[in-house]
Amino acid sequence: MKKLIGALGVIVISAGLFAPAASAQIEKVSTTRTMYDKSYGVKSTITIEYEVDNTNRGEFYKLTKVTGSIKPESLMFITYADVEIGMNGSYYGKVLASQHKKFDISKTLKYTYYPAKTYKWKPVVIPPVVGAVGANIHAKIQRGGSKGSKWTFDHTNVVQK
Repeated sequence: MKKLIGALGVIVISAGLFAPAASAQIEKVSTTRTMYDKSYGVKSTITIEYEVDNTNRGEFYKLTKVTGSIKPESLMFITYADVEIGMNGSYYGKVLASQHKKFDISKTLKYTYYPAKTYKWKPVVIPPVVGAVGANIHAKIQRGGSKGSKWTFDHTNVVQK
């Protein structure tokens, strides 16, 4: 009987029925979104790079890189601009406070950030409606001189469910 059980064990193991589980697949994704303000005089581009880790506990999203710029054409001025990067969601069933940072880009009007590396943000599962991974630009625009018309401009590139 012991020989039979031993032989069956060899057959089961050699058939791979008790092999270790395959590792999760990590998908690297990049999305770029370009938008113009209402006057078509200011162009904004946001590129977000993120990883999607498909585990048996859900799809975990990790924001790895955010790049972009905001460019005025002639007679347009950007008096203020900031970019906010962030991730909202849950981490292994625990609700996380929003992981986000805001940066003033008024002087350079361009940016590159590596949130996963620099800020040690945890990957998140994105719940419907409230969760998101991405970036937003907010700018104050003025046409012409100090008496020219003024308005605000917002541009977003996010992943939501």
